[in-house]
Amino acid sequence: STCTSSNMIARSLQTLMRCASHRLASTSTPVLHAAPPCSMHAWGPVPMHLTPAEQLRARRLVISAATEAEQPPPMPLGTRAPQAARSYSLRPISKDDVEFSFARSSGAGGQNVNKVSTKVDMRFDMSKANWIPEEIKEAIRTAEKNRFNKEGVLVVTSQRHRKQMQNFDDCLTKLQEIIDAGVEACTVREADAATVKKVKDSIKAGQERRLQDKKKDAMRKKERSRKDWD
Repeated sequence: STCTSSNMIARSLQTLMRCASHRLASTSTPVLHAAPPCSMHAWGPVPMHLTPAEQLRARRLVISAATEAEQPPPMPLGTRAPQAARSYSLRPISKDDVEFSFARSSGAGGQNVNKVSTKVDMRFDMSKANWIPEEIKEAIRTAEKNRFNKEGVLVVTSQRHRKQMQNFDDCLTKLQEIIDAGVEACTVREADAATVKKVKDSIKAGQERRLQDKKKDAMRKKERSRKDWD
C-alpha cells in the first residue's frame, strides 16, 4: 500500500510538472496566427475576407466608434458646461463716436427752456464701432431693444439739467453705462469660495423658511378642524 501511494504521488507530481512546463512554454513563446488580409481606408482597416455587406457594416461600426471617441463625455443632469473665464478691456465712449442734435427742452429751466435748446438727442451706431466685440453688441441689443430705431441705431436723450453741456455729458454717461452693462453680461467669472458659500446658505435658509411655512399652514388647518370649541 505504501508503494502504491508513493507511486500515485510521483505520478501526480510528474503531471503537475508537465502542465507547468506546457504553460511556461505557451507564455514564453506564443503561437502567432496570421491575420486576415485587410484593406486600408480613411476610416481604418477592413478585413477582405468579409462579404460586401459585412464590410459595409464593419465600416459603419468603425466610423461610429471613432465619432464617439472624438465626442466629449455627456455632462450630468443639472450641471452646466464649464466656460473659460473672459474679460474685456474697452476704451470709454467719446463724442467722436456719436452723433447728436439739440432741441427745446420740456424739463427744468423755467423760461430759459423757451430760448435755449438744452435737450440733447444722441445717436450711437454700433455697427461702425469696431472696438466693441460682437457678443457685447448682441447683449446690448437684447437688453436695450426699446432704444434702437428702425435703422438699428441706439438713441438716448437727456433734458435733466438746465445746461446744454450737462445734458450732453449725461447722454454720454448713459451710453457708457449701457456698454458697461453689456460687458458685465458677457464676462464669465469664476465663483470664489465666499460667493459659493453665500449662495448655498441662501438656498438652505430658503428651504428652511419653506418648511416652517408648511408647518404653520398644517397647524392652522389642524386648528380649524378642532371640535372642542367652547
